[in-house]
Amino acid sequence: VDTSDEYAAQLECPLGINGNSLLVATVDLQAAIEKLYDNIPTARELTLSVLAYVSIVDEQVTLVKGDDFVMTITPKAPPASLPEEMYMIGSLYEWKWELAAKMIPVHSHEGMFWGIYYFDAGAEIKFNQVAYWDGGTDFGAATNDPHGYGEYEAGGNNIKIENAGFYQVVIVGTLPEDKSKVNYKYILSEPKPYVIGDASPTGTWDIEEANAFTFNGEVYISSALKEGNLRMCVKLDGCEWWQTEFN
Repeated sequence: VDTSDEYAAQLECPLGINGNSLLVATVDLQAAIEKLYDNIPTARELTLSVLAYVSIVDEQVTLVKGDDFVMTITPKAPPASLPEEMYMIGSLYEWKWELAAKMIPVHSHEGMFWGIYYFDAGAEIKFNQVAYWDGGTDFGAATNDPHGYGEYEAGGNNIKIENAGFYQVVIVGTLPEDKSKVNYKYILSEPKPYVIGDASPTGTWDIEEANAFTFNGEVYISSALKEGNLRMCVKLDGCEWWQTEFN
């Protein structure tokens, strides 16, 4: 098995014979293909040749090489896994990965990330689990329609922001039963941070509306604080305050 006609980097793959048929174990062929191409599930056209040791007279053995033939093979993809990191790139970062925003992982919720960002009207963004274009895992919108607040399924288009303002952005990645790929959705909503703790207006360690920041058009401002311990967080469905806390 090789990627070229010259067999410069040939790999051997054992064969069996059953009548007029040549048999090759899937696991052996998969291993050979992965050495040549890694395990990226893309169809590959390979040049193959069969070498056989043939017994002739007086127990003499000679090596016979058959004609080359071409086979198209698609390597089996490895099981997908949820990302440990998530980055946001876009027009506000000049589409440069070195400027991209690293999102905040949600504690105890694998594949879930959040952040609060300001977007100009018409800004465009995309996401990826690594800070570079890797040709496979970046994602954006399923449509070209401008986006306001809402929950959206991911696709391959740039996400276009309809109106200027602050947005709370949440990424949720999930795995199907066969773990063939990561399915993403993203949620754009109005930010509403909260203060938590003894120093909060209510003095409690729960998310309460009385402890929410207010937006004055430029910055977010908390209500008057008391003496004591203080934390801050955002409210996400299915999450406790300590899973999204920040200081």
